[in-house]
Amino acid sequence: MNYASAMNRSGTGLPWPRPLTFDIVEALKGDREATMVRRGLSAATAAALVLSGCGGTIAVELRATTAAPTPKASASVAPATPAAPAPPPLADTVHFTVKGKGDLKPTKALAPGTKVSVEDVPAGSVIELSEMSMTGSPIVVDSFRATTGSWRTGALPPSTDFQLAVLAPDGSERVAQFTTKGAGERATATITPAEGTYGVGMPIVIEFATSVKSRKAIEEKLEVSTSRDIGEASWFWPDLDTVMFRPKDYWPARTTVRVTADLSDVEVFPGVWGKDESTQFRIGAEVIMKASLTDYTLKYFKDGKKIETFAISGGKPGWETLNGVKIVHEAYTMKRMINTAPGANYDVQVPYAMRLTYTGEFMHAAPWNGVIGYANTSHGCTNMFYDDAVWMYNHTHWGDVVDFKGGAAGSVTFGDGLGGVWSVPWQQWVEGSALYEKDSTAF
Repeated sequence: MNYASAMNRSGTGLPWPRPLTFDIVEALKGDREATMVRRGLSAATAAALVLSGCGGTIAVELRATTAAPTPKASASVAPATPAAPAPPPLADTVHFTVKGKGDLKPTKALAPGTKVSVEDVPAGSVIELSEMSMTGSPIVVDSFRATTGSWRTGALPPSTDFQLAVLAPDGSERVAQFTTKGAGERATATITPAEGTYGVGMPIVIEFATSVKSRKAIEEKLEVSTSRDIGEASWFWPDLDTVMFRPKDYWPARTTVRVTADLSDVEVFPGVWGKDESTQFRIGAEVIMKASLTDYTLKYFKDGKKIETFAISGGKPGWETLNGVKIVHEAYTMKRMINTAPGANYDVQVPYAMRLTYTGEFMHAAPWNGVIGYANTSHGCTNMFYDDAVWMYNHTHWGDVVDFKGGAAGSVTFGDGLGGVWSVPWQQWVEGSALYEKDSTAF
């Protein structure tokens, strides 16, 4: 409101006939109200103001209006419920033990072959056994998800740093690190054949000094790699200290074969660990000789092609030459042969002799035999003319196949020589593997 206009609203310039009484909120608008507030007028105080203007003086009664006081907060506040203490990490229950020795002591090296147990494992935990690398990083070698409260490692190999970790479902973890001692004396595996070139019938033979502790543990560490596909093949244990390998059929010609036995972490004998062994050899041309004991001939085939036919004389009655597949596995330019059995009784030097069986059968030159090519008159060996035996000596390798037919005696069996491996039916050979598992779906 314009106060000058208010005083002279009647147009006479005279004061209004009566005092104006109004609320400060209504009377003081705009800048004047704001000025009063800024100058600290209390809303609870009434005061009389004199307003001066062109038309005279007006007495104004100010009546304050008081805002309702802001209620104070109650002094009584309910205390907050304290949080429940967090449960202990699940992994805290886990502990590591050594059979017969109590709790695992990480600072004490363990004997090779020791088995470490993990006890009181929370269900659903993941257990990992790792070998520590040269850089100190763990390389997991075994992993297991716990469904029961305990787990145990296998026999630990020598000279190895390990880490055993348990990761519980709540994310907590328990870790132990430990090491194993050196192995001391190690068992040696003899692998045959050594480096060289061999025939298509040559088996792989690995021999140990005595009965092994676990055929399965050893076989799991044996590997055969070849430069050509060999089809089906398998290991076979004829006894507790020998394991052999061959394909279902003869080796493909001109194949490179590598045999690896990583036995340094295998307890071969009780308390005696193995060592890593390997060899590499080559299969040469496919040489298969076919001997007829009724026709007195031996035919030499190379890569499927007949190269030579030789006259022979086999074993006489009572000393018959065995039928079946044999392989060359020894060769001599001169071999002393002794036989003191009744009906034999000889001690002779035999030229160009090639062994076919452990029981004494050889192919060899027999210059004393005058009926070669006409009759079987030997003591079981395959007699040949001298020049033919020389040629044969120069054109055969260990592992070359000689297949005899027509004899009056029985056939070669497994124990008669290396060629006996081919007398074992294939399914029987496969079942001789320590890793063989019978097919439960077979009818």
